Amino acid sequence: MVVEYMTLTVAASVIASIKNGMDAIKAWQEIGDKRAARTAAGKKLAEASRERMMREPEVLQEAQELSLLIPEGVLRTFQERTDRCWERYETMMRSPDYLSGELDEATLAVIACVCRELNRLYEVNREMPQGKLQEYWSKYACSSRSRN
Repeated sequence: MVVEYMTLTVAASVIASIKNGMDAIKAWQEIGDKRAARTAAGKKLAEASRERMMREPEVLQEAQELSLLIPEGVLRTFQERTDRCWERYETMMRSPDYLSGELDEATLAVIACVCRELNRLYEVNREMPQGKLQEYWSKYACSSRSRN
């Protein structure tokens, strides 16, 4: 089955967006450095990184599999929802007004937000495509989190 270019692009964008966000979370959790995490979450850097990642062979392969499982319109909605998760997190990371504890809570909230979306993907397909989405789904124990 041939995947349409736009569907593949949307699928690759979803994967790259989630990977960028998880890189920001990793920076915050591993070093607790708001500046490093803010850099990882920075919009321009994230967009450039997303564009670069969308061309990586492993992302393209995972995107192809994802685009075979999910129609383009649903993928776009999935992308919009996960982007909103990251936008809220980025807002907090960029602001000097939030304390470390608040950022820890925001980190847990964005993980829960992404897990809800990944669980929806799993529930519809009864499997998770091999690659980064499956890696995050397993790493953050998304299957055991609330599906609300």
